[in-house]
Amino acid sequence: MKLESNCWDCGDQQSGYCTWFRSRKKIPMHIVDKGCNHYRQRTLTDVKADILVNKVVNTFNGEIINS
Repeated sequence: MKLESNCWDCGDQQSGYCTWFRSRKKIPMHIVDKGCNHYRQRTLTDVKADILVNKVVNTFNGEIINS
């Protein structure tokens, strides 16, 4: 079984930003499909949080705004 190591499947990726750094950073397009050496496997908690956030945003017809 091959483990994914791209940014899309990383536990530190949130809405296109990497939270591994002290101050989260926008993930460059040339890195997002390759990933980096700080890759962290997503946990069940990460997946549940994504589902919950998406449900709240859709329910209130809103959008996620990154600060």
